[in-house]
Amino acid sequence: MVRTINLSIEKMKYYEKIILLMLSFLIATEGIFVGIKMSIIDIHRFIEIIIFLYFINTIIYEINHSKLLRIIFRFQLFLFLLLSLKLFTVTFIYEEISTSIFWDMARLFLMFMLFYLIFIYLKYMKNGLRIILLFNFPIMLIAFMQFNLFPFSDFAWDFKNTYFANNSVDLAMSNDADTQTAFRTRVIGLYGFSIPLAYILSVNMIMTAYLYLKSNNFIYILYLVFLGVISIFTLTRSILLSWFVIMSYILFKFFKNTKFSTKVVSFIILLIFSIFAVNQFTSNSSSFNRLSGVEDASAAGRIPLALTGTYAMVSYPFGVSKNAYDDIKKEMFQIYHQTNILNFTSHNGIIQFGLTYTLIGFFVLAYFLMNIFRILRDTLDKEMYIFMLVAFFTYLVNALFHNNFIFVEDYYSMIILALLVYEYDLNTKNRGLL
Repeated sequence: MVRTINLSIEKMKYYEKIILLMLSFLIATEGIFVGIKMSIIDIHRFIEIIIFLYFINTIIYEINHSKLLRIIFRFQLFLFLLLSLKLFTVTFIYEEISTSIFWDMARLFLMFMLFYLIFIYLKYMKNGLRIILLFNFPIMLIAFMQFNLFPFSDFAWDFKNTYFANNSVDLAMSNDADTQTAFRTRVIGLYGFSIPLAYILSVNMIMTAYLYLKSNNFIYILYLVFLGVISIFTLTRSILLSWFVIMSYILFKFFKNTKFSTKVVSFIILLIFSIFAVNQFTSNSSSFNRLSGVEDASAAGRIPLALTGTYAMVSYPFGVSKNAYDDIKKEMFQIYHQTNILNFTSHNGIIQFGLTYTLIGFFVLAYFLMNIFRILRDTLDKEMYIFMLVAFFTYLVNALFHNNFIFVEDYYSMIILALLVYEYDLNTKNRGLL
């Protein structure tokens, strides 16, 4: 039955609250149950589609009553048009059959479906973000326990490999040096390898920082520290840099808004923790070599990969085919002599967006983001607007060094987009619930 839910959590039916609680579990475990399918679709996506259809009237209502949601909806439609343009170009001009474009279309629909569901969830589920973080906490704890310096590391890895092996990368067959070194060296939680965990961490950091700004509860700073430790254990430099960005901002807010005695005590605790962390880092330097080194193949290949992707995007502005991209890789390999160029795509989220949605999409994305933040600047108070900028930059820092982006395969990042609209809704209608 398709219907509109009541515009108040108190008036919602009991089973609707259960549905939203189920949705919070699906959001928190995004990427965990990949591979458990019903026919050709993952079962958790199938459940999300059912929930989406149940709340479709509510979603339509919200789109009709929110300027920001209408902008995002139009952007979604435009991305579908760009994928259609790319399909036409690749099929009829370059005479290639590319099924990946159809998968991109399906993925785009599912991502925006999840975005609308998350927005509805945040608006009508009391303590919604806290519940997501609570459901996600065991996954973060497993990731923490997997680090090879802990005595319970074997248990944590065996638990993942026994019960969640369906989403794992075949390390032995992989050509990715980063993936090959992940086995029991770079923690992965319950995900396939360390990079999906890094994306999850970046969004969790943003949610945690947002909740701290809303509540001033010190527990969220402690949880940010916990996420920072896991970021170190992933041996992924980009997510550690993201953590540094968001943590610096939150510490600035904390020290700015607390009394002098609290500042002194907090500074001493922070100093002691920093000394302990540096000591552990130097004592176990071999376990952290990847973080401190910048001469490995992964780091050295980032710029050539990004330049190759940019060259392909500009050379084929209406959509690059697989064969054309392979030719460009061979051409760029002759210049940079980096074997990563032959094996991987751009490793830059924004460039990957342009490769997915054409060069036109690259510029449309820039216009879309500028428009979104212009509206937020005119709507939110200054403190929250600055936080939203910091939050997006936190996400961007990690995404600039990997392929996924907010509209390219990264489903969990729909939380960030939904949070922007949710905060906008709070300030324009003043009837949302955290």
